[in-house]
Amino acid sequence: MAKNPEAVSRLCDLKQRERKPGSVIAANIQQLVDMGLDEQWLSLINHYWPAAISIVTPAGSNLDYLHQGVDSLALRIPTDKAIHKLLLKTGPIITSSVNQPRELPANNISEAIGLIIVHQLY
Repeated sequence: MAKNPEAVSRLCDLKQRERKPGSVIAANIQQLVDMGLDEQWLSLINHYWPAAISIVTPAGSNLDYLHQGVDSLALRIPTDKAIHKLLLKTGPIITSSVNQPRELPANNISEAIGLIIVHQLY
């Protein structure tokens, strides 16, 4: 979960990610504000969501563990109702693909499961 520095660190270690933060998905703007993102800035982009669009926003030093020193984060508020319900329960989540850097992405569920097993992403 995006509010848990240990969980974010574990994901970054598993994915061998350095200075390449994942996207953060949330149920609503308030979850992002509660996480420490700037409410004024978010209010300027709120009209774009929910949608299948990620928007890169500035992120302060309070979120260093998330943005890994790049001082910005890609944020999204998805439209899918099931994902929305999940995010209401969990809070914001940091996302990532299952493939490792410079590795071809999975094209279907079977390939994704195979990558999860091969890279022990569980």
